Amino acid sequence: MRNRARAQVRSQTPGRSLCLLLRERSPSWTNLGIRSVCVTGAGGWQTFRDLHYTAAGSGGILELFVQQGGAATGDSFDLDAVSLTAA
Repeated sequence: MRNRARAQVRSQTPGRSLCLLLRERSPSWTNLGIRSVCVTGAGGWQTFRDLHYTAAGSGGILELFVQQGGAATGDSFDLDAVSLTAA
């Protein structure tokens, strides 16, 4: 099944890489695949490009999360308008 993830992000510590990741795991927690899209954090809201992923297996799970590169104590970001839908 093809899936589409969307989200918006803004950062109180601009300049760091923020990535929206979609990971598929099998029922036994083996990684089956991962896709990501990234933006450079800014003070205003930014929309990640649509993230498309076609599941490799069945019966497993999809994990959707945001990761910041080079994170340091005191860094923060806000996430909004998150969705994961069948495309």
